[in-house]
Parts: sequence; C-alpha cells; structure tokens
Amino acid sequence: MRNILMIGSILVALVGCTVSPVERDRYYRLAPLEPVGSSLGETVELRRVQTPGLLGGRSLLVVETTDPVIAREVRGSLWVSPPSHWLTEMILKRGMSTVRLVNEGAPSMPRSRLTLTLDDLFIDTKQQTTSVGLSGVFLFDEVTHRVSCLKSSPFETAGSVELASMDGFRDALSSCLTDLDRQIAEIVR
Repeated sequence: MRNILMIGSILVALVGCTVSPVERDRYYRLAPLEPVGSSLGETVELRRVQTPGLLGGRSLLVVETTDPVIAREVRGSLWVSPPSHWLTEMILKRGMSTVRLVNEGAPSMPRSRLTLTLDDLFIDTKQQTTSVGLSGVFLFDEVTHRVSCLKSSPFETAGSVELASMDGFRDALSSCLTDLDRQIAEIVR
C-alpha cells in the first residue's frame, strides 16, 4: 500500500512538472485627462459612475460581435481598479467647463446632480478601435435632462492589443466627456 501511495505521489509530482507556469496578471490604467474644470458656475454633484454587469468588472473587454454586442474578458488583463472608481475620479479631475463638479457627499449640498452609467468600454480588435459610452441624467433647476455620448477611437497595434488600446480608450473618453460637457453647457445657459 505504501508503495502505491509513493508511486501516486511521484506521478502527481511529474504531472505538475509538465504544466506550464501561470501567466501573471497585467494591470492597466489610463493617463489623466487634461483638466477643463471651472471653479465658477453651478455646483453639481457627480454621483459614482454606475457600471452594470460585465462592465463593472476589472477585466478588459473585447467585442466578439457588435450586433448584438457579444464581448469576452481578456484573462489576466485587468484595470487597476473597477471602472466605477477610476472613471468617477477622472471625470472629477477633468471637470466641466461651465459647472463645478464635486464628489458625491460633498459638504456643499449642491442642488444639481449628474448621474452617469457606463454603457460601453470595449476593445474591437477587428476594427482596431476602442469605444466608450456614457448615458445618464443631469438634474438642473429641478428639471431632469438626459445626456449621453458614445465615442470610438482607433488604435494601432505594434505589440500587445491591450497596451495599444489604452491611448484609444483615453481619446474616446476625452471625446465623450467633451460631448457631455457641451450638452451640459447648453442646459445651464
């Protein structure tokens, strides 16, 4: 019996030696956007960006098909933190041109509120583009206004698709926020 256990242990050890090593996770973060924030104007509370379903995870997502959207996670390629955290912080640091954004729960008790949901944050390897989409509501003067944007940006792959897509995500996000900024500016005028 002892010999059988010893042979079994040796076989398990040999099988373990033939398995390839586990690949380490890679973590990604976007470079900060240029601030455009206003210190004047209406104070607006920015609620934490909602990230439903798969978009709320830390894995980078690649679109398999666009109609309907079918995506897959890129195993081992992760955002440094969940998109709801880093996206909210990026929008706060960037700001808006005609309103002053403050974080949810700020002591200023603003009358206006911006609530956003992340709709798209995908890499499309076939088109070599990234897409970012946000939608939500802007409560201003007790009136609810719908706001939204969906932007795509190309990227060039010289190596890792995930690494190359970071500039595309940054450009798409910057364009999307510029579009939201324009919509909000039209509302507050």
